[in-house]
Amino acid sequence: MFTPLTLLLLAARPRGLRHWLWLGVSLVLAILWSLSMAGPSAGFAAAVAVLSGGLYVALAEWKPGSPAGRAVLAASAAFLLALLGSTLLGQPWPAVEAEFARTVGRSFEAQAAAFAARGFSPELVQQLRALGDSSVTIAHYLAAVIVLQAIGGLVIAWRWHERVAFHSIPPLAARFRAFRFSDHAVWLLILGLALVLGRAQAGVAGLALYRWGANLLAVVVVLYVARGLAVYVTAASRSPRHVTLILAIVAILVWPIAGSGLALLGIADSWIDFRRRLGGAATGGVR
Repeated sequence: MFTPLTLLLLAARPRGLRHWLWLGVSLVLAILWSLSMAGPSAGFAAAVAVLSGGLYVALAEWKPGSPAGRAVLAASAAFLLALLGSTLLGQPWPAVEAEFARTVGRSFEAQAAAFAARGFSPELVQQLRALGDSSVTIAHYLAAVIVLQAIGGLVIAWRWHERVAFHSIPPLAARFRAFRFSDHAVWLLILGLALVLGRAQAGVAGLALYRWGANLLAVVVVLYVARGLAVYVTAASRSPRHVTLILAIVAILVWPIAGSGLALLGIADSWIDFRRRLGGAATGGVR
């Protein structure tokens, strides 16, 4: 968040005490965060943060449009540029994944050892060790996690820059219930499914295509879940609050089913456009 926020506040031509104050705070926090990064995976994430921030500001100046759509484009392009740079510097993506898995595994093992020394239940200690053993599987989705974190950071930075900048960069972000992206994104969903189900073995940047397809699928599905949630929020605004609260509690208890339903709702929105039928907003963005 802080790297793109710094760049956005600079691009918005600082003016006024609040603007300068937040610019200084975000700059200091961005520097401290970058200094805390250690290891190939953390360095890769830092590179994506810096690149996505710069690309986001450039897109805001060059191609006005949906802030959320720009975030997806900037984060994706930044990841590809960082991947290219890492490969040229002799740090292929499988090595980044392996280092991340080792770091996560050691972290869970250290926590398990500390809990065991303090007399916590053996079941809890075993669960922590099992999480450490699953670090390799978690690392398989590192690319998707980095891209999604970058998208989230960019959207939050844009929203915050609107609040504190004396003259924010247009256009203003719409409310979350208006969140949408190109309907053609369904082809990315189909591509990811094809690569995963076809178990495509051809290698790109040292990784099999079906593994890249799994990460692409994860990113697109999360975006469709967010779109489905925006549709739900629009519909829920017309329902009694107690009904909405009960549905939210039930969704938390059965979150895998609720998440799948929201993803399907988001996909269906590409053709049906529920919010137009409900009389809601039909433009993109997040607020």
